[in-house]
Amino acid sequence: MKYTLFTPTYNRADILPALYKSLEVQTFKDFEWLVIDDGSKDNTEEVINEFKHVASFPIRYVKQENGGKHTAFNRAIEEANSEWFVCIDSDDPLTSDSLANMEKACAIISDTAAGFVGICVSPNGNVLENRIKSFFYSDTIDIRDVYHYQCEPEVYRLSILKKYRFPIFNGEKFITEAILFDQLTLEHKLLYTNFPMQVKEYLPGGLTDNQTKIRVESPNGTLAYYRLRYKLSKKYVYKIKALINYCRFFMHARRKKAVLVEPILKKSFFVAPIAFLLYLKDIKINTL
Repeated sequence: MKYTLFTPTYNRADILPALYKSLEVQTFKDFEWLVIDDGSKDNTEEVINEFKHVASFPIRYVKQENGGKHTAFNRAIEEANSEWFVCIDSDDPLTSDSLANMEKACAIISDTAAGFVGICVSPNGNVLENRIKSFFYSDTIDIRDVYHYQCEPEVYRLSILKKYRFPIFNGEKFITEAILFDQLTLEHKLLYTNFPMQVKEYLPGGLTDNQTKIRVESPNGTLAYYRLRYKLSKKYVYKIKALINYCRFFMHARRKKAVLVEPILKKSFFVAPIAFLLYLKDIKINTL
């Protein structure tokens, strides 16, 4: 199998058909669809079973206890047995030529690179947030902090990805994906292309809804990320932002009497006033 297309899902049975249809129209068919159901309570399993009877490609369905997208991602890394691995969220169908474009990227990528990245288009075909004029190698930190690009999906060489996992904190159901990919791509670069691969449309109910509340409810994962962000960021302004957010969410964690595995950074005292104002704003807006 050349590609594993992994979809983590939770109570999204109503939108999975659109994703499935986008897979059926692919001209390149050497892939499997691996669906990790993170404890859905709707009819997701029934919907996937219906797809299995008619699909022109193999579908694997695994259901687990609800633990958050990062636990589904870890499970998918263990389950996958292909050359390349890509996460396709349930609300982000592929472009009709997505797999064909992945093949184009495979033909030019360096043997030492961790993978390659495409770009997103809107449902009407317009390119989203892309200024890439020529292909280049970089990491997820510089793409975010230096180039300010928003590129998806990231297609990883599975032999490299299998060496990494998301940290798990008991009782917490969220941790940002950057905590894994920032570390991975510092050691193994990604090839950034301008090949369209994914259709992006914001839908309510996804992880991007109410990010502050989600991060407050997963204090250890949030603090672990901002500590790493402080360590790995190459620009001073982003180190300062990471310190502010570390201190801000530490205050939330202390208020909720969370058990923290990450000690507060000693250097954060000088940003504490700004962090405190953001903390108060969070409470007022989000009623945390």
